Amino acid sequence: MLKEEILKELRGRFAGNPLFRDEIFNTPRDFASVYHFTHEHCLDGIAREGLLPTLTVYEKNNKDYKSTLNYKVDKIFDEIAPQGFSRLNSVYAHDDYYFTPHLGNGNLILEVKIDPESALVVDAGHFIVARICFEKRGEVSGCEKKYWAGAMRLSDYQRLSLEEKTEKFRYPEILIPNKIAPEFIKVKGIFL
Repeated sequence: MLKEEILKELRGRFAGNPLFRDEIFNTPRDFASVYHFTHEHCLDGIAREGLLPTLTVYEKNNKDYKSTLNYKVDKIFDEIAPQGFSRLNSVYAHDDYYFTPHLGNGNLILEVKIDPESALVVDAGHFIVARICFEKRGEVSGCEKKYWAGAMRLSDYQRLSLEEKTEKFRYPEILIPNKIAPEFIKVKGIFL
């Protein structure tokens, strides 16, 4: 099945779900489009509540996130996070929907409109290395310092050339420090 056929079939199965709208209306002109990957089974909840920070999602679903490797590393990173930011209390996105989704994050691409002043771009590569180090040695080897030191506002990131972006960030990831209301979200496509 082609992507277009799959999306058409999804629209039919999710008839009435506002995430399948053609446009996102009434957003301030300076809001930026970013992209979040999700699973099909999450669409109704996102249509009702919007996108919620990672820890909130786990708690709402009565899942034990606190025993996971990601939680343990997130907690270490959050100890030195800039004021108002937290890996545990963020929604994650990317500036480009061609970015390959992380394994397990789903293959539906949501377009999300956000204030670029409110979000940070970080290099997820530092987090990936920290996870490997923590799993093997029980420590993150200073990756948390590099992660936060290289962070910049999405608004500043948008002004960089493609060359500057790829020089500064190996795996750019956007941290959005709050819930995103459903009216700022729509299904953009599917990653196959």
